[in-house]
Amino acid sequence: MIKYRIKSRPESDIDLMEIADYISEFSTDAALRQISRIEKAIYSLENFPYRGKKAGLVDGMDLHQINIDRYKILYLIFDEHVEIYRIVHMKRNVKF
Repeated sequence: MIKYRIKSRPESDIDLMEIADYISEFSTDAALRQISRIEKAIYSLENFPYRGKKAGLVDGMDLHQINIDRYKILYLIFDEHVEIYRIVHMKRNVKF
């Protein structure tokens, strides 16, 4: 079994920081727990990247999606790595 490396785009790093900042306005502990759950879901893609459903096309590539709590983790699968494309709230309508 191939173990995929996890890479992230700058936009997904910003998304994660914004999620943490927003939640920490209400509770620092809740923000830490949420970020931990999102990161755990992301790193689960090392072994099972194809478990997510297809969410559209980006530059001719299939964009995949897994959900964790109220967030969508959008990612692309390459030969040896998974690239985290965006992390967005489910209510957000994001265009690619």
